[in-house]
Amino acid sequence: MKSETAIVTPEELIGLVKNGPADALISAVAPLTEAQRKKLSGKVVELRKELSRFESAQTRSRVAAARALRAPPVFCPFCGKMLRTPGAQQCFECGKDWREVHEDKKVAVGYWNPQSEARLRLALLALGPWGEALRIRVWQIAPNWDHKKQDVREFLYQVLRDRKPDWLGKWVDKELDQEFADWHFARRLIRAELCAKPHSENYTLKMLRGMYSSDPKQSLKDRLLDDPSLLTDEIWRIFELSPARATILESSDITYVAHADSPCFSWSQSLRALAADGKLDRQRLLAASLGGLLRNTEARNVTWFYKFHEFVEPTDAERQTLQANYLQLLSHPVPAVVGMALDALVHLEKAQKLDLPTL
Repeated sequence: MKSETAIVTPEELIGLVKNGPADALISAVAPLTEAQRKKLSGKVVELRKELSRFESAQTRSRVAAARALRAPPVFCPFCGKMLRTPGAQQCFECGKDWREVHEDKKVAVGYWNPQSEARLRLALLALGPWGEALRIRVWQIAPNWDHKKQDVREFLYQVLRDRKPDWLGKWVDKELDQEFADWHFARRLIRAELCAKPHSENYTLKMLRGMYSSDPKQSLKDRLLDDPSLLTDEIWRIFELSPARATILESSDITYVAHADSPCFSWSQSLRALAADGKLDRQRLLAASLGGLLRNTEARNVTWFYKFHEFVEPTDAERQTLQANYLQLLSHPVPAVVGMALDALVHLEKAQKLDLPTL
């Protein structure tokens, strides 16, 4: 049995990062304590800096190559013949190698490739400090659109599960705060109780987008049923959103028509179906849609709410309990919302259910 200090040596760690395999790397770091991880973190940070130098050298090389195509001709200082390219290291005519190359500026390139870079990022999450972890995103290691990297995706989950870092909640917030956020991966960490559920708007907004990037053969309704706690919390957060810039849901979601051989991915149709099945409180859904209108005053974020409200087809009795909400909406700055509220009140008046004293 290995001693505490010999679980994995720095040399073994470097070899696993550079050469793999990834599963051996994950197994090697899994049993480490936080103190042991801290001792090894310096090595993976050094590797990350080496990779940064390598990437910088590649960028400079590409820029130099592009500039060389537009540069004026350069002549060899030994024979006077024109070099084949301005950046040539050797004269083709006389064979002289006349440009000095500093050995200390050479960058090792043999082991850096997409696989070793992914292993390095896994090692940084497994061993590195928060300052290193905050830079790493899921798509850099195993994007959810690349089904060939599902095993690496599992390694990423194992790393975070085994370590349970105290910064994991902040890392999830960072993940959700960028364009290519992986909501499904963040949700998996939350369901495993590895971190607390975020309360940010991004969490809910990314849920609305992220549900589409899962199994294309499973309907949105079935996905929600597979994660029933969403129906008690996250679904209702949709109606509490009031983003400054983002659009919550497009109005085209209401008129979405699934192809004959495809499942339904419409939020409005899925929520209505869940209400019909008794999985969601129908009256609460109707009230929440009006609440969404009261919170939002820009046209881009009210269209879906008022169309969804009518899409659910409230009964006369249901409209009657919402009369106060309709009255509040008469002062809404978006004319279409005011029109919807007036239509609802007229409907109640025709059904002789309008509370005239309140009005």
